[in-house]
Amino acid sequence: MSKKISYEFLEGIQLPITVKKDILEINKESERLLFINKIFQIF
Repeated sequence: MSKKISYEFLEGIQLPITVKKDILEINKESERLLFINKIFQIF
């Protein structure tokens, strides 16, 4: 799976650039999506 889903999602939300870069550095798309999900479960 490519970075397409997580990349498009990150474009549409406001997060610090450093957080977005850290997310995109995760190699597996599924792990990126889980990480993003955890961020929003906190709030």
